[in-house]
Amino acid sequence: LLLLKEKFEMSTKMADFSANVNLQQIRYAAVTLAVLLLAGLAAINSEAQEKDWNAVVAAAKKEGKVVVYGTSSFREILDKAKPIFEERYGIKVEALTGRAREVGERVQTEVRTKRQNADLLQAGADITLPNVFRAEALERWVPPSLKYAHPDILKMIDAPRLPFTPHYVNLRSILINRNRIAAKDEPKSWKDLTNPKWKGAILMDDPRSAGAGHALFVGTLLQPELGEDFHRKLAQNKPVFLGAGTYQQIASRVAQREFAIGFPVDAEAVVEYAGSPVKWLPLPEGATHSIMATSLVKNAPRPNAAKLLLEFTLSEEFQRIAAAQNVTPARIGVKAAREEWSIDKVRLLPFAGTDSREERDKLYRLSEAIYGVR
Repeated sequence: LLLLKEKFEMSTKMADFSANVNLQQIRYAAVTLAVLLLAGLAAINSEAQEKDWNAVVAAAKKEGKVVVYGTSSFREILDKAKPIFEERYGIKVEALTGRAREVGERVQTEVRTKRQNADLLQAGADITLPNVFRAEALERWVPPSLKYAHPDILKMIDAPRLPFTPHYVNLRSILINRNRIAAKDEPKSWKDLTNPKWKGAILMDDPRSAGAGHALFVGTLLQPELGEDFHRKLAQNKPVFLGAGTYQQIASRVAQREFAIGFPVDAEAVVEYAGSPVKWLPLPEGATHSIMATSLVKNAPRPNAAKLLLEFTLSEEFQRIAAAQNVTPARIGVKAAREEWSIDKVRLLPFAGTDSREERDKLYRLSEAIYGVR
């Protein structure tokens, strides 16, 4: 590089005194020098990053343990993946599970009182993790492996601006009973649900209160191809709202032919009800979803072990284990258990991460104005 630099400087000086110097040669030398300098800097930077990461790995092994607070579905995946991690690094993985809101609040309490046990928090990247981040209980750190996450998922959760590392996506769309709907009549769009022939035949989670139904309401409301007009027309079909229980019960009632159509329903319902004549349909305007992710807890007791596990969760090994649990993996190139569950095949509906109570109340009032007061 130094020889090229000297050659370039000499050529430049000669150009000042001689009009016979070939300008093209000077330009070529300049471009060559620039390319080689950039390559050299990139190599130096790469070596520095590798050295830094090796230091993280060494420190993580000394810490010897990492504690994760998260949801039960994540623990099922983690339990299958952690033997690989523990054998490779000699670091024990412990997990405490509960509802996303509960583990999020526990992390905030630990950080606030400085009596910390959790190193990582796993939850939804739509509500829980943003709330904990705004409470200043999460570190601004993401692993190098984030570059392998699907760009559509990163865009949806605003990463890496927000320090969330996605692992998998729970896709939700409509479930139909094929004994009640002929193949030619299967909905091809969310708009098809506004057809009067489906009046009284639709079961949906209540959009007027927090939950999967409201998330779908907001997602379709913000989808320009649907919007408020879609919901006003859908309301004319008098959909039945799920009463007591959770939205997961919708699939059961559709499988039993009580309703022809139900939503939102997790994609994996077709596996759970494999013996029933049900079909899960991803519609072109998009599917509602929950993107599950993990973040490094602020002032974590074992930060290096936490970083190493966070890096591991986007590895091909971990992502293949996740895919086998009938969720959509977040890593590019790792196939979902079914082709229609792939992020490359399914469009994600928008999600409104509202920061203020006023904005949330406004959406609830709109849903009541359309579907009636609860």
